[in-house]
Amino acid sequence: METGSLHHVEIGTTDGEAVVGLLKTKYGFRFTAQRTCSYCKQWVLEAGKAVILVTEATSKFHLEENDVENVSYNDPLFNVWSNPENNRFYDENTVFNIALKVTDIQQVVNNVIEGGGVVVTPPTSIKDEHGEIDIAVVKSCIGNVYHTLLSYHKYSGHFLPGFTTAENTVIERERNYGLVTHIDHIAFVCNQGSTPHILKWYEKCFCMRRFFINRYALIAFVGSLKITDSKKVFTIE
Repeated sequence: METGSLHHVEIGTTDGEAVVGLLKTKYGFRFTAQRTCSYCKQWVLEAGKAVILVTEATSKFHLEENDVENVSYNDPLFNVWSNPENNRFYDENTVFNIALKVTDIQQVVNNVIEGGGVVVTPPTSIKDEHGEIDIAVVKSCIGNVYHTLLSYHKYSGHFLPGFTTAENTVIERERNYGLVTHIDHIAFVCNQGSTPHILKWYEKCFCMRRFFINRYALIAFVGSLKITDSKKVFTIE
């Protein structure tokens, strides 16, 4: 993993414009890029070094077996989100994708396969006039969580291929500017007792290490993710 490996956090929602408006007016995020296709709308919002991708599905799947792994538009920038308790697709508003910058995508994917994980999108490349990005998508061992893996040392564009730059008015640029500077960590709330398995999975797949910071809290670093159960707090930076 690269230092500072968090690329962006993705929110799946049923009302993208409402979420975008909330992030802009309440938290000072700037709308910087967008992408629209036949099955989804996506907005990129930034505040300091914090980047959030908001995705709204514009068409829904009707699945007889509710098998999320078999749903695909062959688009590595669009992933299906669902509620793992009832397998309802797109009907929940949720943070479901933690995108990470990595130095060796194939190695991470191999680790996921060896760890019994699901590779949603095998390593591939996407490109536009600004260059090329290597990308893959894997499913975490935690609920409906995905990880988009990115290697973009060849890319000079603003966000990712396929997104167009958005312009902000002066008022939008200045509104609540500076309230948010970074995403410090991501919290995963897990069932009590499940954290040892989760930590072992992330250690194997993403080469994390863990250590105690005191007698109660255990910290593990890779990509600013925090895993929490009812008794302990686990962080992945």
